[in-house]
Amino acid sequence: MLQRYAKLRITNYELRITNYELRWQIADSGYLRHFGFPVIYSTFDASRLNVYKIENHIREFMPLIFERQLPCIRLGVWHILEDEAELRSAASADQSDEKTVRTFKNESRRKQWYACRALLKQLICLERVKVDYDIHGKPSLKGFTGQVSFSHTREYAAVIVNEQGATGIDIEKISPRIHKVASRFLQDEELDHLSSNHRPQPPTPNPQPLIPNPYNTELLYLYWSAKEALYKYYGKPTIDLKNDIHIRAFDYFCSSQATFSASVNAENSVRDHELRFERVGDHMLVYTL
Repeated sequence: MLQRYAKLRITNYELRITNYELRWQIADSGYLRHFGFPVIYSTFDASRLNVYKIENHIREFMPLIFERQLPCIRLGVWHILEDEAELRSAASADQSDEKTVRTFKNESRRKQWYACRALLKQLICLERVKVDYDIHGKPSLKGFTGQVSFSHTREYAAVIVNEQGATGIDIEKISPRIHKVASRFLQDEELDHLSSNHRPQPPTPNPQPLIPNPYNTELLYLYWSAKEALYKYYGKPTIDLKNDIHIRAFDYFCSSQATFSASVNAENSVRDHELRFERVGDHMLVYTL
């Protein structure tokens, strides 16, 4: 695991510690140094520190939301809270990578790039990782037999590595705006599934428009992220999100994680895929299995 820390100045704000094991030590100049975030349960030396007072806000270095290990698959999600300099140091990018990053005019985009590389380093336990891209933008790992996929928003970075084959991942922030474009990436049968109390129904010639609500907004993002993850799995620009990728109807429960299936029409054949979704705060995460 990467060593992560934050320096926190003691002032007039209380920090109440819950849900994590935090190992603290007093450092010079009124700072606290924090190692090992995140882990499992709360513990601290109340006799030494009692109440922690923190200036403005708490900043943990590269807080790992979660890391999963499945057969042949490793994936993780990181909350991007650090500044660009901290991320650059964690990513250990070489000169050619830094040249690429300097072409990004937006600071948020540069931070997302660094966060993905730092997370990838942790997942495959290598100090330096070189990522190459094919002519269609599909990433691959130099000197590593597995395949990789990246996704990021302004707040999160997500990475998945499959040691034995192709893979895809997508994370999106949930917003009602997706209702305006649903018909652009959903087939009529998929729209029917979402508008008919979310239960499988025979397709109709004219599917009813969705009435926005939190339930089907989440489900729309699940469908969108699933199609994005499968598009990344293949890395072929000829695949059309709406017409070539079909999400099969399934039971969906808020605040849960579950597997579901989809089919992809690619290279003159139809292939079935298993995927999994998870809610990450106000984001939807979907990845291939």
